[in-house]
Amino acid sequence: MNKPARRAALPDCFRQGGIAVAALLILIMTAAEASAAYTASTVQDLSNFYDSTIGSAQIGNATLNGQTVDWFPNPDGSKIIYLSGVPLGNKSSWAANDKNGVVQALANALGIAPEEIYINNKDSQGAAQATATTVFSDLILPRPITAAEAAKAEERKRTGMPRTVEAAVRYSYIDTPADNGYLAGLNLGLAWDMDHITMGFIVPYDYTDIDNLLSSQRLGLVLFGQYGTDISDGLSSRQTVYIDYSDTDIDYEAGGSNHLRTHGGGVGTSLTLKAAGITSTIGASIQEHRDNSPGDRTFDTFKLGLSSALPIGRTQVVGITAVWTSDFSDYDAAYEDKNLYEAGITYRNDLSDTWSLSLGLNHKFDYNDVSATEVYLGSAMMF
Repeated sequence: MNKPARRAALPDCFRQGGIAVAALLILIMTAAEASAAYTASTVQDLSNFYDSTIGSAQIGNATLNGQTVDWFPNPDGSKIIYLSGVPLGNKSSWAANDKNGVVQALANALGIAPEEIYINNKDSQGAAQATATTVFSDLILPRPITAAEAAKAEERKRTGMPRTVEAAVRYSYIDTPADNGYLAGLNLGLAWDMDHITMGFIVPYDYTDIDNLLSSQRLGLVLFGQYGTDISDGLSSRQTVYIDYSDTDIDYEAGGSNHLRTHGGGVGTSLTLKAAGITSTIGASIQEHRDNSPGDRTFDTFKLGLSSALPIGRTQVVGITAVWTSDFSDYDAAYEDKNLYEAGITYRNDLSDTWSLSLGLNHKFDYNDVSATEVYLGSAMMF
């Protein structure tokens, strides 16, 4: 009886080719499952798109605002991303955790206003918040002064001479989950004290560099007026009103630039108590700002702070400060945190009858997974 003939074994090349074809089919099916159509008009939309596509799948494709987005992994974990067949942001690869950079590049390519990522972003002290912080720390809850400087202030009132408003060099290290950076700045200002009224201006300058995201320069002008009065022995109050304007140039690492103009103002009040040799102040302020970005948005904050100063003789003083900020701005992106907490310490020494020196350290605690530590060096001219 004849046995059935055995099926001839497939050559190795055909067997390996079949495996490759099967793998390719699985790859195509996986990409097809990830393929979907998305529409984005805000940075928040782009953030959601990233989370549901590029950030959640190693390989895939999708349609975003009518354009095809494809992404593939590299052996080192980075990703190759194409938008309509062109490398996104003209970059050969993107770090696996560089969500900010990818969203920024998509925003630039699709014509979606990108400034939300940084310049009005409370995570990194945008123009509105930076101005509000400057006014609060220099005017409403000012850093401590020595007994010698307080005496000179009274003399300046009688002569009408101006005084500097905490001229200071500032440096902040910004720590974020994906990208770190720094902010370096300078404040210059003059004020004139006349009886119960003070008038003056502050010119803040900031340079910011966020790794793999952007660099920016911001120049501003703050015009302010204050009214102070003595309530009783050792207790006084001060009311502040201000208006401001900031001009910011931004260059994005992914390509492109932006030019923002921010304007606004605010009011503040404070109470100061002098008792047992310690000067303590509690202050509050509220401010609103707008800029020239698309959409009718406002950037609003409320600040409440407390400071205490302990003199060391007539020419030295040490102060501590704690500030709470409530941010109720109209951001595009959804933030979990609405509150920002910061604390600082300051040392001031009148080096001579003409010059004083201030050293300070201020820390902004985790705020939407971002923290910042500021070191500043201040100098004041005492006429």
